[in-house]
Amino acid sequence: MSLTSKLPAALAEVRRPGDFYTNGVFDWRAPALSVEGAGPVALPLLEAQARLLIEVAERAPFGRRAETVVDRSVRDCWQIDAERVKLSGGRWSAALAEIVARAADGLGVEGSVEAIFYKLLIYEPGGFFVDHRDTEKCPGMFGTLIVAPPGLYSGGELVIRHREHEARIDLRAPDPAEACFAAFYADCRHEVLPVEGGYRLALVYTLRRVGKGRAPAAPIYDRQRRDIAALLAAWRKDGSAPEKIVLPLEHAYSPAEISFASLKGADQAAAKTLREAALDADCDIHLALLTIEENGAAEHTGYSSRHSRWRAQEPEFEAGEVCSRDATLGSWRDASDAISDLPAIPFDDCELAPPEVFEGLAPDEEYFGEATGNEGASFERTYRRAALVLWPRENVLSILASAELDDALAYLEASVERAASPEDRARAVGLADAIGARLVEASWLPLCVGPTPTARLLAAYRRLCHVAGVENCFERLLPIRGFEPQDVESLADALSLVAEARRAVLVERLSAGAARASFPACAKLLRRLAVSSLAPELRPAAAHLLSAMPPHADEEHDWRRHSPKAEEIADMLAALRWIDESANARAAERLLTERKTYRLDAILVPALRLLAEQGVLSDADTAIERLRAACLDHLRARAAEPLEPPADWRRASALDCKCGDCADLSRFLDDPTRKEFVLRAAEAARSHLEQTIRSAKADVDAKTLRQGRPYSLVCTKNRASYERRVVQRGEDLRNISIIDG
Repeated sequence: MSLTSKLPAALAEVRRPGDFYTNGVFDWRAPALSVEGAGPVALPLLEAQARLLIEVAERAPFGRRAETVVDRSVRDCWQIDAERVKLSGGRWSAALAEIVARAADGLGVEGSVEAIFYKLLIYEPGGFFVDHRDTEKCPGMFGTLIVAPPGLYSGGELVIRHREHEARIDLRAPDPAEACFAAFYADCRHEVLPVEGGYRLALVYTLRRVGKGRAPAAPIYDRQRRDIAALLAAWRKDGSAPEKIVLPLEHAYSPAEISFASLKGADQAAAKTLREAALDADCDIHLALLTIEENGAAEHTGYSSRHSRWRAQEPEFEAGEVCSRDATLGSWRDASDAISDLPAIPFDDCELAPPEVFEGLAPDEEYFGEATGNEGASFERTYRRAALVLWPRENVLSILASAELDDALAYLEASVERAASPEDRARAVGLADAIGARLVEASWLPLCVGPTPTARLLAAYRRLCHVAGVENCFERLLPIRGFEPQDVESLADALSLVAEARRAVLVERLSAGAARASFPACAKLLRRLAVSSLAPELRPAAAHLLSAMPPHADEEHDWRRHSPKAEEIADMLAALRWIDESANARAAERLLTERKTYRLDAILVPALRLLAEQGVLSDADTAIERLRAACLDHLRARAAEPLEPPADWRRASALDCKCGDCADLSRFLDDPTRKEFVLRAAEAARSHLEQTIRSAKADVDAKTLRQGRPYSLVCTKNRASYERRVVQRGEDLRNISIIDG
C-alpha cells in the first residue's frame, strides 16, 4: 500500500477535535464585581483594593492525601469562597456563556456544559502554586476554567501539563478592556509561577457536562501520531515518491476561512495530529487552498423538461473527456497558522491522499457551452478544497522551484531581499540552484519583454555574491538556453563577481553553446566586454561568434532561420574591432560577399549609420573602412541618378500577368494621356486586378465604386514611384553625411 493510502487509513481513528487545554481573550464588558466585607471592586486591581481583599480573604489550602492543609511552600495565595463574591450585569452572563462555549469547543467536548463558580483567588507579589492536579469538586466535573480579569502585574504564568505535553499561558490581556481565560481537563497537572510584581486576580470555575454519561477526557491520539510519524520518517528515509502529500479536508471552507484555527470537527483533529507527527518526523506541514480547473468536450444528453408555452426547452449536457487540467495549491498557512508567502505550487494526482479522493465528487463550479460553428459543446469546472500539505523538510527548495516560473523567481527575489542571516542566504542560494536546475531541464522557456528567467536568476546570484552559481549559469545554463539582448547588463554584472582569470573562459563556453541561437545577444555581450582589459582574451569567444553569423548551411531553406538585423551586425563589428582585427576583416569580407543575406540598404547601411552615430567610425579599423567605402559608393551612385517628376501620365507598364484585364491595365499604364481606368466586373476579377497592382507596385490608386451591379474598380494613376525616389534620395544624402563623417 502506498503512503498516500496509508496516511488516510492512519488518520481514520482521529475524529474528535480538541486538546487537553484551551485559552483565549474576550471583551471584559465591565461586570459589577463585589466581595462581602470589601464592597465593589474596581478593575484593573490596584494595590490598595488588593490589600482590602486580602484582609477579608483566607490562605488558600491544598489537598494532601485525605487532608486539606495550608503550606505556603506549596501554595502561597489567598482565596475568597464563591458565596461571598458577586458578579452581576446582563452582559457578564452573555460573556460567560461565550467563554464556556469556546472552552468546550477547544477541549473537544460535545453536549451541554455548565461552569460553576468555585473561588476568587488573589496572588500578591511572590505568590505561586506548585505543580498539582485538581480534585473532583462535583459530580460530572471534567475540567477547570480560569478567568483572569484585567490586571496590572507581571509573572504568574499558568503552566499546564498532560503526559509529555506542556503549555505555558500568560493570562494578562494586552488591552485593559479585555480579559483572558484558560480551561483544561481535571487530570492535567498544572502550576502557577511566582508573581513578580503587582496583584493577580483569578476567578476559578468548575466545568461540568450536563446530562448522563461518562465525563469527557482529553482527546489523545499519541498512538496515531507515533504511527503517522513513523510513516513520514520512512518516507523521508527512502526518498520515494511522491515529493509531497496533499490531504484534502472533509469540510468546505471559503478562501477567507483558510486557517488552522477555523478547521471543524475531524479536520481539526487530523490537522493537530498531523502537525505533531510532522514535527516528530522533521517534515513541513502547511494548510492550503487546493484548486483544480478542468475543461474539455461536453456531450449533449437531451433537453430539460423545464419548459412552458413561453420558453423553448433547454439543452442538457454532461462532461466528457478532460482536455486540460490545472491543479495548484495556494493561500498558504504555515504550521504556526501564520499567513505564508509561498507561491502557488502545482501538484499531481499521485500526490493526493487518498489518490481517488475526487472521484465522483461534485465540482464547486461547472459551466457548459453550446456548440458554435465548428466548435462542439464544451465544459469548464472547478474544484476547491482546503488541504493539508506535507513534505520532507529537505524537499522544500525543490517544491518551491516547481511553482510557475515567474512565481518561483518572484519568491526567490523576495527571499534575496530579506536574506539577513547566513541561514537565510544559504536558503536563497539553495532555491536559486533548484530553479537553475529546472531551467536547464525545461523543454522551453516563456518569451519575455523584460529580463528573462536566466537574467533574473543571475541577478539573484549577483546580490547573494554567489560566485559558484554565476559560473554554473555560464557553463551549463546559458550555453543550453541562450539569452536575450536585454539580459546583457545582468550577465556583465554577474560576471564581475568572477575572478578575472575565469571570465574569458566562461564567456568562451557561453559563446560556444549560445552564439548560434543567441547571435544578437552574444554580439552585444562581446561588445560590452570588449572595452575592458579582458578584450585580448576574448578571441576564442569572438571566433565562435564569427562562425555563428547567419545564415547557416542547414538553415538555408528553413523559414525559421534567423534573419540578421542591422543592430546585431553593428554590435559584432564594434566588438571584433577591439578583440581581433583579423576576425573583423573576415566578417567584413563575408558581409560584402553574401549580398543576398546582408543587403546594403536593409542591413549594412543602417549598421554603419549606427556605428557612426555611436562614434565608432571616427577611428575605424581597415575592415570597417572597407564596409564604409562600399556603402558610400552605393549611396552616392543612387543619389547621382537623375530625378525628374513625370512629364505625362505614362507609367511603368511591365506586369507579370497577361490575362485580358491585366493586358488592358498594361495598355492603360503605357498611355501618356489617360489618368483613369475603370473595370466593371465581378468581385473575383476586381480582386485579381488589385493584387496585380500591388505586386507590380504600380503607380495606381485602386478604389471600388459600389454603385450598380457588378461593382466597378476605379484605377487612378499617381506619382508614387517618383515620390518614393524623392524620399529615398533625401535618406541617402542624410546617410552619406552621417557615414562619411
